[in-house]
Amino acid sequence: RADTRPLANWRVENGILPIAPPPPEPRDGVVVTLDPDPPLKDPTGGATPEPVTLEARPLRLDPRIAAVAVGTPVAIRNDAQVPRTFYLKDGESFMPREATPPGASRQVKFTVIGEYEIGDADQHVAATVLVVGTPYHGITDDKGAFAFEAPEGAYLLRAYYRGAWTPPQPVEVGKVKEVALKLPAPKSAARSAAA
Repeated sequence: RADTRPLANWRVENGILPIAPPPPEPRDGVVVTLDPDPPLKDPTGGATPEPVTLEARPLRLDPRIAAVAVGTPVAIRNDAQVPRTFYLKDGESFMPREATPPGASRQVKFTVIGEYEIGDADQHVAATVLVVGTPYHGITDDKGAFAFEAPEGAYLLRAYYRGAWTPPQPVEVGKVKEVALKLPAPKSAARSAAA
């Protein structure tokens, strides 16, 4: 239609040729953790944790954010039709760039709590891996709901959203029915507001 503007276009000699619209922006999940108070010495409980898998697909890594307990293996599987080069951003001495053939996986295990970004040098995409000191963690669904099982006791509840953690909030599992968390402003919005 003449009255609508295309979302993307190619310029051609005799006008504008629209191409496919961009895919919808994926929703960011909220990572929620229950940290025992006092902290656990071994978040895995001595068991060998199952690996968490990031899947490399065309133009993305799925999921975009993953939460794992310290010592949990993270596998990056190449589901694309071409080799992909995975590496740890700001940590290439720990996980250097390495081509992974189609159908193959690359595995890494983080032993320090923190936020890690695994990059794909070929597609210029990344996924965030949050390494936490608790086995009680989960990611919200598209409606903001989450569930995980934790024994009764004292905990510190935290949420991670778009690059920032909420302040820890004390909760008593077995006594509390509902908890409200105020999510932090995204890092990019905080930077632009300060500028």
